[in-house]
Amino acid sequence: MWVLEPGYMATILLFAALQVALALVVLLRGARPIDAARVASCATLTLIGNTAFVIAILAQGASLFGLVMIAWVDLAFIAPACGLALCTRAWGRSTPVARGVAILAVAALPAAGWASLVEPFRLQVERPTLVLPQARAGTAPLRVAVLADLQVTRVGAFEREVIARLVAEQPDVILIPGDLFHGHLRHWPRALEDLRALLLQLEAPGGVYLVSGNAGYKQGLPELVEGTQVQLLVNRTVETCVRDRRLRVLGLEDAGFTRRIVADFEDRARADPEVIHVLLVHRPGAGVDAMADDSPIDVVVGGHTHGGQVALPFVGPPLTLSTLPRHMAAGGLHPIRGSHVYVSRGVGMERKWAPRVRFLCPPELTILTLE
Repeated sequence: MWVLEPGYMATILLFAALQVALALVVLLRGARPIDAARVASCATLTLIGNTAFVIAILAQGASLFGLVMIAWVDLAFIAPACGLALCTRAWGRSTPVARGVAILAVAALPAAGWASLVEPFRLQVERPTLVLPQARAGTAPLRVAVLADLQVTRVGAFEREVIARLVAEQPDVILIPGDLFHGHLRHWPRALEDLRALLLQLEAPGGVYLVSGNAGYKQGLPELVEGTQVQLLVNRTVETCVRDRRLRVLGLEDAGFTRRIVADFEDRARADPEVIHVLLVHRPGAGVDAMADDSPIDVVVGGHTHGGQVALPFVGPPLTLSTLPRHMAAGGLHPIRGSHVYVSRGVGMERKWAPRVRFLCPPELTILTLE
């Protein structure tokens, strides 16, 4: 589930209503033909309104994601409303250019509906495979589940479904690269109990491991995992065995680790070539940046980027907020620095000031097979 702050929601609704009303006055006034110049005037008015909205949300303490919200309001509400008005009220007196713009604006409406109401809940199970060197091969594959960026304010039916799907997979190891919670502190007490109820369902022969993220309430994680089988790793390495496979996991604290910690882990990997080494970190770019150029670590597992949440056809995500190349930050398994990185698109979405949308970037649960 996702929740917008009441004051922020009221600001958004008021802004959208005013923008639509003013744009329609400019667009439909009088009996003159509606041409490209009239459409341009309407767009200029919208830009002026956007500036006012920026000032309003910054006054409420918005982040830069508030700018994304502005673009979303324009695309999902203002443009379709103006397009529909032109198509139904002024089609006969509109020029071909104005009609073309109106059709494009109306076409944004179903796309916006899909991005808000369908795709955020269209969970996909990704099944990448990483073939390890013969020294670390075993008699059977090792199945590692990755549950990234649940990022809830309140736990709902979708999050419960995700956990049920994960449990049904019966993985050998479960990795959780942070950001389970994303909300204001007043939401934490309720989220704590709901999230713990989810974590209580998680168990695996090789263990369940969690690291902190950048959006969650880091101080609450020890209390969250209490009484569960989830181990919180804060710049700490654990070793586990599943059948004839030995696995070491180094879990890094988000924005709280040093290059030396990773270098020591790499030294252990060089000394024990028969052991699988996994680096678990919320921001995969930070983990990769800390590695040697020819790292012996088998794979870095992270989330954080959400795959960009919005991807454009033939382009990919315009924004990923990662130091990784954009095609890597978009998600999936990629070779890098003699190792590999797996970036999960995650389950949840950016919250607080951002629009709750996914487009061509569905949420994912991952089963990474190590052969």
